[in-house]
Amino acid sequence: MTESELPLITICMPVKDRLWSLKTVLNTLENIHYPKHKLKVIFVDDFSTDGSYEFLMEWALKVRSMNFYKVNVIRTRSNIPQARNICIDHMEGEYLLYWDSDVVPPSELLLDIVKLMEKDKNIGIIGADYIYDSTLNTKYVPTLNKKTNAVYMGFTLIRKDVFKIVGKFNETLTQGEDTEFCLRVKEQSHYIIYWAPKPVLHLKRQKDVNKSDAWLKFNFTKRAEEYLSTWNNLPKFLRIR
Repeated sequence: MTESELPLITICMPVKDRLWSLKTVLNTLENIHYPKHKLKVIFVDDFSTDGSYEFLMEWALKVRSMNFYKVNVIRTRSNIPQARNICIDHMEGEYLLYWDSDVVPPSELLLDIVKLMEKDKNIGIIGADYIYDSTLNTKYVPTLNKKTNAVYMGFTLIRKDVFKIVGKFNETLTQGEDTEFCLRVKEQSHYIIYWAPKPVLHLKRQKDVNKSDAWLKFNFTKRAEEYLSTWNNLPKFLRIR
């Protein structure tokens, strides 16, 4: 594809106290292999208290010379699915890229997955699996270039028509909204979902890795309550689970 043929992409980045990772992530965005004038960037900051919001405002001013299509910083009280839905309301172009504020992709990955989706109109979602810094001793092998039922939303491209068919994210879920959304796409549309051909680096601090016990407790209490409260709106897969 020539540059003129590449579509306009809206990038959505929810942010909450991520000053520790934003500099690295936004440096990657500055150097991404995609025409800047075809990238609209939306940050949704949930009233960060660590300076993230101020950093984003400074960055938005700094990159004016890079000729991004638009850069919007929205500050509002929101959980993750609410932030994702705000971006849907403000998206322009045929694709929305969800990019988490602690994820570093290969610079060419966005271009690669756009070309895949432009070539195959049956693909509705392509999401990248994760790799981690070797110092964290996290044993995980990413899934690549494979059809699937659900992907993470850390670095995930979604076709605009998908939202027209299945609607937005379930705002009552504080976690698992990505899985629930993908399974609705599988059940309610003809679109297929793929893992991207390359993984992305998921930045983690050692103290975050050590929260496994708390994560298990969360899943068997709060998260279970959320699924129960939204029972009628869950895909069959999650109701069985």
